[in-house]
This record gives sequence, C-alpha cells and structure tokens, in this order.
Amino acid sequence: MSLIVEGIKLKKNNTQILKGISCEFKPGIINGVIGVNGSGKSMFIKSIIKLEHAEGNISFNGSKLKNEDFSYIAQGSEAICDLSVYEVVLLGLYQSLGWSVSKEQMEKVDNVLNRLNLKSMEARNFQTLSGGQRQMVLLAQALVKEPKIIFADEPTSALDLRNQLEYLSLLLEYTQKHNVITILILHDLSLISRYVEKIHIIENGAMNYKGDNKDILKKDILESVYGVDLEITETKQGFKSIFPISIKK
Repeated sequence: MSLIVEGIKLKKNNTQILKGISCEFKPGIINGVIGVNGSGKSMFIKSIIKLEHAEGNISFNGSKLKNEDFSYIAQGSEAICDLSVYEVVLLGLYQSLGWSVSKEQMEKVDNVLNRLNLKSMEARNFQTLSGGQRQMVLLAQALVKEPKIIFADEPTSALDLRNQLEYLSLLLEYTQKHNVITILILHDLSLISRYVEKIHIIENGAMNYKGDNKDILKKDILESVYGVDLEITETKQGFKSIFPISIKK
C-alpha cells in the first residue's frame, strides 16, 4: 500500500508554487513534510487532495485517491461552527450519515472520544474551547472516519508542550496500529526527530531532499534549508534536539 505523487505542478496568479514534485508515501510510519514558511508545503498537501487544481498524477494502491480514503486536518482551528464537540466529531462520518445516526456510528464517536480523553466535554460548544482543545477534537474527527491516509497540517501549533507529545504519540500509535499513511507538516525539528521516520523537504516549490530521518536531519542540510546556524545535540533517549543559534549572513 502506498500513495504515489507524480509531477505535481501548481501555478497561482502567474506564480509557480509547485514545480513538478514526485514522491511516494508508505504506511505504518509518519511521513514529514518540512521547509520554511511559503515554500509550498500546505499547497502540496492541498494539491494531493484536490483542494487546489494542480497538474500531475496521484494514485493510492494503484487507483485514484478517493475522499473516503483520507482525513485532512487543516492548519489552524478557528471556531467556525456552532456545534457541540460530539457533533463536530460525528461530522467525520459525513459521507455515511443519513437522516438518523446509527448505533454503530454513535459507538465509533464514543470510542474515539474516550480514546482521546474528550468524553467529558462532548456536550460543550466547539466555539467555547481553547485552541489546543479544538485541535484534539479535530484529531478525533479525523480518526473516527477510520481513514487509510491522514494529512495533518501543523496540528500541534496551538498545543502546550505536554499536549504536543500526547497528540503526536496518539497519532503515531494510530498510524502504526492501523498501518495507515500519515503525512504531517510540522515546524519543530526536535519533534520531527522524535516522531517522523521519512522526511520530505520542500524548498521554493521543489522537493530537494527526501529520505530517512537520520539521513535528512543533518546540520549542513538543515542550515542550508533554513538559513540559520544550528546547534544539534542528542538526548538520552536518542532523539535529536535542534536549536537555532543565529541567522546566517
């Protein structure tokens, strides 16, 4: 099982955003997409799931990628709906919802709420939640669908340190247990080191680096991509701690 991306090109307002990106994403691991702001990371994800009209070919298991195959967790978590937490999670099943909600669908929502420790807030209005709480609810919405592919665009941006670890640990656990393809956009390189196995770097709309964590998270590569001097150390657990020191001149 794999997701194959071939020759993705995207042009908007006479500007070439993506310049023929090709790569393959495998299941059972978190695949990271990283790069500086404005490099084209989010546009790349949106092009794969047809939120942007790009050129190129996308195939999943040798067939066309379908909406029921994936869940998408968008960047940001603005409160744009006057719904309860339970209803927001239930919307993850929108493709199979009818005039009434089945017992099986309710069980799926209950299971994911319990798994993410959200059951106690299921009746709360989504608009009253903090940014971090909304991110967890949107993760529940993505998982209740039982997707084969998960796209997540900076999902931990509103989370504190503890909840970042909890969120990414849950995502990795789900990815491994269900052998799904997870594609994650993330800025924190130390978290990338801990949770991401395959890394794809986008620079100015092109994918110039892709490979294993250990081969990509190197000082020379990262300093060139981000334009900063870095200090890279290793924790007792074997993860890399990557810290910017100064801007390169």
